[in-house]
Amino acid sequence: MNDFAWLGPALIFGLSAVRLDLPPMIGYLAGGFLLNLYFDGISLKLAGIGNLGVTLLLFTIGSN
Repeated sequence: MNDFAWLGPALIFGLSAVRLDLPPMIGYLAGGFLLNLYFDGISLKLAGIGNLGVTLLLFTIGSN
């Protein structure tokens, strides 16, 4: 699967969570878990994007 095709479902789940008055992080997590169930492999580019996202998330948590 194309690396950027992984980001589309996560965005859709995040926007869906916002429409349900939930934090977008809930949707991102749900999308990630579902994609992990259906697709086994992961690329290095996608792993790098994920690591960067977690690092930025930790910085935003620490700044509050």
